[in-house]
Amino acid sequence: MNTITLKSVNEFKINRNFIIIQISAIALFLFTLNKLTLALTAGVHLIHLIIFLLLTPGLIILFLAFNLEILFTGKVSNNLAGYYINIIKNFYYTFAGIMNIGSGLAPFFMQEDNDFSVRIEIGGIYANRLNAFFRILGITFILCIPQLIIILLLVPFWIVLCLYSLIYMIIKNNMPWFYFKFSLHIFNFLFHTFNYLLGFETKYPGFKFKTKNSHVIIAES
Repeated sequence: MNTITLKSVNEFKINRNFIIIQISAIALFLFTLNKLTLALTAGVHLIHLIIFLLLTPGLIILFLAFNLEILFTGKVSNNLAGYYINIIKNFYYTFAGIMNIGSGLAPFFMQEDNDFSVRIEIGGIYANRLNAFFRILGITFILCIPQLIIILLLVPFWIVLCLYSLIYMIIKNNMPWFYFKFSLHIFNFLFHTFNYLLGFETKYPGFKFKTKNSHVIIAES
């Protein structure tokens, strides 16, 4: 089962230095509207983002390799699947950190960190020949174009909301609940969409913004 486990928002530890870096980057982007400065909004997770981008060529090769293996053998090797899953988990952890769903610094590639308030679990790759065939042909991607368009349309709105919420967090030393919920819904939507695209789910993701019954666990620790 693929799950997102996170602590209650009340358990989050706000790091003002992290927030100041992110606010400065967002303000720079809004002032210059330079797409290159958009990457700086990752703040302290910029290194995580760079690591993921460096791993992307390997991710593409692994994506093709395991789909071809499923297509011809009906199964996928554990070593291949394990490395592939670790790259994707790095992607999810990076964006959980950027979106401030998790407090603190997200774990790096192939690492787990109990201090980070989000834990991502991916059950594995489904060895379904038909789905693998659809992924290789790009049919799966075409089916998810509506979801990807929605994600792109939500980015500008999220940036503005994020800027307001980050200022709020500096002043109040607490995260506004509406921002946490909005970010969590977007992350959950992204999680299910990409899990389907990448082979971790066989069921079409639809438009799962709501976290209820979507394998999102908020642990009151």
